[in-house]
Amino acid sequence: MATFEKLIREMPIPSDWDKQLFVIPGDYTERNFYHALVYAKEHGTYLARGSSRAVFEITYEGRQTVLKMAMNQAGLAQNAEDIKVIFGAATRKNQVVVPGIDYDTESSAPLWIHQEYAGPLDEIVFQNKYGFQISEMVAFAKAATGTGYDQPVLTPAELQVEYPEVVAATHSPALDLVMLVHQMKVAGKKRTFLSDISGSHNWGICRGKYVIVDFGYSDEVAADFYSGHGPKEPRGSGGTSWHPR
Repeated sequence: MATFEKLIREMPIPSDWDKQLFVIPGDYTERNFYHALVYAKEHGTYLARGSSRAVFEITYEGRQTVLKMAMNQAGLAQNAEDIKVIFGAATRKNQVVVPGIDYDTESSAPLWIHQEYAGPLDEIVFQNKYGFQISEMVAFAKAATGTGYDQPVLTPAELQVEYPEVVAATHSPALDLVMLVHQMKVAGKKRTFLSDISGSHNWGICRGKYVIVDFGYSDEVAADFYSGHGPKEPRGSGGTSWHPR
């Protein structure tokens, strides 16, 4: 009988898709990216794209899911960073992480990631529910963890003064976000992503939870692809928000 892990590896994309287009064992070429993306667009529903990745909605086991695909080397690097969080032992169960289904383990670098679908977040609804904006919650997480540039960790008393609404809110994603930063730090992942999730388009709703839809922009990716060479994309989602802005 096949093991559970083997079954997972064999169910990366819909069973009727041409899987050969999604396995690149050697060096990637523009042709590899092009044919895989064209096929995904023809067989899935295009949602959004940035300069490095494109996102498609596909039906999986009767429900909406998302296939996130690299379009170039920067996209491969962002997929690798996403995978560390979405499937990482220390982080995958955090409430602000969209559950992962599978990812590319057969190519030389991960061409695609398959995740549960997260619908768009309404910033006004969020603010009415909790009394603060997404950007304030992210600023709170930076202050609570010392993650901002040249920013010391604030004490609980200082956080109470600076972010009273966030501290007072119960059952908000704020504490899960702070916990995620600590979990990622333990796992050895850099934390640039906090500067990249301050807009409502960087978040979504999955199974009734507020979740971050992109972890691809890290210190490593920034240094390799977005520091004066390589594709330049707007800050805010690593260019791959699932929800068109």
